[in-house]
Amino acid sequence: SINPSPYSFFINLGENEYLIGASPEMFVRVNGRRVETCPISGTIKRGDDAISDSEQIIKLLNSKKDESELTMCSDVDRNDKSRVCDPGSVRVIGRR
Repeated sequence: SINPSPYSFFINLGENEYLIGASPEMFVRVNGRRVETCPISGTIKRGDDAISDSEQIIKLLNSKKDESELTMCSDVDRNDKSRVCDPGSVRVIGRR
């Protein structure tokens, strides 16, 4: 079946080695000198219908644990970029 993940990659590592993956998370996008990532965190079981899906979404968005996890992921991501990007150029544009 087709993988519904919106992001996938295929990298030729050379010497007949390849790295293949798929994820709901955009690990990295490079466009010119702009490097963009979009860390995600938190999972929750799907509901049985649209109404229960909506209730689950509200639970996830109100979860302090998942908010803390997203903060940690965003901080790690920003710190990693700061090591290789121009000083002062790393910004968090938005969350959730």
